[in-house]
Amino acid sequence: MAMKSSSFQLLGDMYEQENIPTAQDQKKTHSRISRPLQNQKRSGHYSPSPCQGAQTIGRLGFPKSCRLRKRAEFTACYDHGRRYHTRQFLVFVRRRDEAATGARLGIAVSKKIGSAVVRNRVKRLVREVFRQNRSLITSDLDVVVVAKRKIDVPSLDVFVARDELIPIFRRLGRDFRPQSENV
Repeated sequence: MAMKSSSFQLLGDMYEQENIPTAQDQKKTHSRISRPLQNQKRSGHYSPSPCQGAQTIGRLGFPKSCRLRKRAEFTACYDHGRRYHTRQFLVFVRRRDEAATGARLGIAVSKKIGSAVVRNRVKRLVREVFRQNRSLITSDLDVVVVAKRKIDVPSLDVFVARDELIPIFRRLGRDFRPQSENV
């Protein structure tokens, strides 16, 4: 028992020493973290400029102001718009009545085309061609591009999509001149 009491006595001595001065380092920095931990979110809010052809052509984004997002916008193009055909796409175009700032794009790809990966690839290619050539469409239009069922997805790339859609975009620039020029 003498041994137990001595070990308890050592532990007790350790706990009784309350004010032990130690040299403490100033703020420790983590070697793996390069800057202090703080809110790492972006400092500013990105506000895209209105969809105006050549002004936004240098940007790599595709802001919401340049997209058709509601079902009613798509059906208005289908019901009241003008149709253009290419080998792999069907393009519906409708002039917008409201005060707008450039052309907007909607893309429809049926599940009959293929899996989600294939459908997203087609949408990505069409979106990129539209984004790069938005300046060819000079008036405020809603454009819906529908992939045909017989689309050749394995051979479809940006160049093929561009070769099919650019002539349509140029034609839209001629057919739908801005209303101020028609007077």
